[in-house]
Amino acid sequence: MSERWIPVFAAIVGLLGGVGGAFVGGWLANEKQENQFVNERADRLRELRIDAYASYLKACEDTRTLGGPGRVATVDAAEARVLLFSDSAVRDAARELLDECKAKGKRLNEADYTPVRDRFIEQAQAQDEAETSD
Repeated sequence: MSERWIPVFAAIVGLLGGVGGAFVGGWLANEKQENQFVNERADRLRELRIDAYASYLKACEDTRTLGGPGRVATVDAAEARVLLFSDSAVRDAARELLDECKAKGKRLNEADYTPVRDRFIEQAQAQDEAETSD
């Protein structure tokens, strides 16, 4: 090979290395950004789910302590938010808690209310743990 082709060959190798490095670097940056978006979305959904569950429990607690059929409408609305974010076990527990509130239509006693409420909380925590560990 003639001496004049050595710089041309070196330039081609350098150019290919630079283009390849830029491609790999860009691809890795895109992957990292995509993973960050997925994680941020999961965190936001978790926050919304926890807020929905807390609102539901507050509405149920208000119905239990203050009584009255008008309070059940508030619980219905809060349950709708729960249904958007929950798995089937949490939905079942939420409906059971709602049924308890509707069946009474007045102040609920602690003995009837607490086990149903605790079941809902346990199911919600189990769902949160399952989704957080993924």
